[in-house]
Amino acid sequence: MAFIDIDSVELYYEIHGDGFPLLVLNGIMMSTTSWQKLIPHLEDTKVILLDFPDQGHSGELKISYSQEDIGKIVEKFIEILELEKLDILGMSYGGEIAQILSINLGDKIRKLILANTTPITTKRLKSIGNSWLTSANKYDGKKLFEESFPLIYSCTFYENNSKWLENRLKLVPGSLSRKWFEGFSRLVVSAENLNVVNRLKKITADTLIISADEDFLTPSNLQIIFEKEIVNSKRITIHKAGHASMYEQPEMFLMIVKGFLVTKRKIEGL
Repeated sequence: MAFIDIDSVELYYEIHGDGFPLLVLNGIMMSTTSWQKLIPHLEDTKVILLDFPDQGHSGELKISYSQEDIGKIVEKFIEILELEKLDILGMSYGGEIAQILSINLGDKIRKLILANTTPITTKRLKSIGNSWLTSANKYDGKKLFEESFPLIYSCTFYENNSKWLENRLKLVPGSLSRKWFEGFSRLVVSAENLNVVNRLKKITADTLIISADEDFLTPSNLQIIFEKEIVNSKRITIHKAGHASMYEQPEMFLMIVKGFLVTKRKIEGL
């Protein structure tokens, strides 16, 4: 657990284990805490967790910024940690940053995992983001989560875990600070103009794309774009799961991630 100052923003990060480095990038509502249960299962891996600016324990970035700007900050983070080569796992928003990093850093990224993410902010996604902004700007956590839960979780999970979701709606909104809402709003705005579709061919990393058949936020048709544009890529679908596939089916998610990482390492003798 440590902090590092980059471009006048204090970034929080954690390093767990030894082995080939895996940089894990959060979804927009996630933080380093979100990955703690997965860490013990990623043996022989140096897992590097990072909170983006305006997220988790990291500092605020009270200026207008884009995901390209966040990508530059993470590039500097990689440089400071002297990571000559690394793997990246990006979930949702984190997957969008992971694409930018892979496009800009080329062969420095060995393996890339893009989970429940998109290469473009569609009109539909922007409309969803605008509705989230309306609630966040009013500091209305209950409304924000009432809007986001049906999109984040699958129908299967939603119907089978109604009591858990009800409790989350009661407990989580009250724990959110004014700082969280303002940071979340800036992160949402930063993703409004994402479009790297025409640059995906620059990604040289061995790439795994994780889709979910009940992902209503970033449906599989968006991940098919990766499959078509990234040369060294393959896609796998988690069934009966939504945008939060990592939470809904953690064992399956972990098995897919480990299988992809370990197989390559065996081949390369790492």
